[in-house]
Amino acid sequence: MCGLAGYIQNHKRDDNIDDIIKQMTNAIAHRGPDADGVWVNEERDLALGHRRLSILDLSEAGAQPMISPSGRYVVVFNGEIYNFQVLRKVLEESGSSFKGHSDTEVLLNAFEAWGIQDTLRRISGMFVIALYDQKNKELTFARDRLGKKPLYFGWDANGKNFSFASELKSIVGLNGFKNLEINKEAVQLYLRWRYIPDPYSIYKNIWKLPPSCYFTLPIENFSFVFNPQKYFKEYWNFEKIVDQEKRQDSETQAINGLEKIITGAVERRMISDVPLGAFLSGGIDSSLVVALMQKQSAKPIDSFTIAFDDPQYNEAQKAKEISNHLGTNHIEMMMTGQDALDTVQSLGQIFDEPFADPSAIPTYHVCRLAKTKMTVALSGDGGDESFGGYDLYKRIQKIVSLMSIPLPLRYVAANLLVHIPLPGKKISPVQRQKIAMMLKAHCPDDLQPLIHSYWYAVTGESLSDTLPTAYSALSKNLKNDNIVERMMAFDTRMFLAGDVLTKVDRCSMAHSLEVRSPLLDEAVINYAYGMDFKYKINNGVQKYALKEVLKRYVPESLIDQKKQGFSIPHSQWIRHELKDWVEGLLSLEKLNQYQLIDPDKVLPYWEAHKNNQGDYGHYLWTIICLQNWAVQWR
Repeated sequence: MCGLAGYIQNHKRDDNIDDIIKQMTNAIAHRGPDADGVWVNEERDLALGHRRLSILDLSEAGAQPMISPSGRYVVVFNGEIYNFQVLRKVLEESGSSFKGHSDTEVLLNAFEAWGIQDTLRRISGMFVIALYDQKNKELTFARDRLGKKPLYFGWDANGKNFSFASELKSIVGLNGFKNLEINKEAVQLYLRWRYIPDPYSIYKNIWKLPPSCYFTLPIENFSFVFNPQKYFKEYWNFEKIVDQEKRQDSETQAINGLEKIITGAVERRMISDVPLGAFLSGGIDSSLVVALMQKQSAKPIDSFTIAFDDPQYNEAQKAKEISNHLGTNHIEMMMTGQDALDTVQSLGQIFDEPFADPSAIPTYHVCRLAKTKMTVALSGDGGDESFGGYDLYKRIQKIVSLMSIPLPLRYVAANLLVHIPLPGKKISPVQRQKIAMMLKAHCPDDLQPLIHSYWYAVTGESLSDTLPTAYSALSKNLKNDNIVERMMAFDTRMFLAGDVLTKVDRCSMAHSLEVRSPLLDEAVINYAYGMDFKYKINNGVQKYALKEVLKRYVPESLIDQKKQGFSIPHSQWIRHELKDWVEGLLSLEKLNQYQLIDPDKVLPYWEAHKNNQGDYGHYLWTIICLQNWAVQWR
């Protein structure tokens, strides 16, 4: 796990390119505190930089940038290739030789032996790769299948120099990139999703490479590309996974097969030359990962959880009971509102662009806690999306049933709901507007962005749907007609990549901690979508198959407790511990200063919330995080 950066000079040959790339890697030193490296080509128009967090092959043989045996390729690589040992054997049988035992060296030998596209299809892991071909003078970028590792890239304000990095902070600190224009349409996407979905960033001409994609830039005759999306190529087709024919397994076959494939995914992620442990929240996913880790470990593994002083959010006791049963060495940290106050103001610096998932705060702290004992932690991320865990999957079925009502009648009901609140129903104006828009939906797929939406038109402009996203692509291409599985696919491609994995990457890397997610192994994803739907949601029981596997390791009494979710009591905190800070961010002066949102659309909700006249904390948090980003970066 590391950080990477690069710079291409297109308008002149600057002898300071060494200083430029060093500045970029220094900005992400937290991603790789163990070592750094720089490579500049002979023409001095390209520089590659790397920060190393040593996990495999701690020797200099694993250092980057790394050059292939023939000298043709130079790579900087962030992540882990979990099947590198298998690939190494295949390469050795074909005549390849190795100096060390890192996955980076295997990756380079694979590119030489099999080429770029074939290698990407063979490797399994989490990664971003920047590969320079010295023969063809081309730079290729690639990102893992589900988007666990990030890559930002783009052009300066003049459209001349090009840079890329694991985090935006490496780019925006450079001369020529400091005054980038804000992408107002991306702000609107953020207000809808509470994150900015790929391929967009908060800035114009700066992009995020989508998951499962790669693209190549020529260094010679290099030119500004207004819309690089047309150059992206897929090496893994997620739609085919979702649309695959279901296996006709018996329940025993399905559960046995699932246990075997997740066990293998856990085993591959336990390969490390440094200490490793796991997050244990007490939920199904993390408990299963920890159980399978402990099964394969000769000694108690370390497990970590965050406790809250608010019982509504505290699951620490459940995590402790599961730990006691499995025999892990359990470590717990109590988190308070003061801890949130100490952390929340730095979130803008951690994420570099607006990001409003409140669970980033406990994620940050559990990563900090884990880092006190180790360098690698396994997590349960991915179980909800692939096995039907979110409550909205059950709600969506009820909403879809209303679509049998003729559209004109639904329009009438929607308008009545907005303008004439139902008697006795405590539904906020924001919620009424959201429900009204769902009633007006033309087809079930239109419900997906509406369910996830937080704000409409608070920028003073109409919400733009002109920017294509993964949602619009999936909606058009998926053939699977199960609305819940379609939503699961949308969440895997959109919410997982843009929210969950972004949160985990930034919070873990802020502490130089690597987090691995066995339930996001492509073999697990493929197996999940090949299962009959009844093994995901069975008579109202969500994540049925995962629960059946977990019952083989944990008493059923610990499994059936309601999952509360890894979040925070932010509605209360912004009324109390965080109130003064929020008051400053949402002042009329600050809102007018940055001009990202219309104060008249937001301030009434803040006044009502802080005076306990309604609970708008979930919605306000999106605005708070947007303003917090602006204070730190504009």
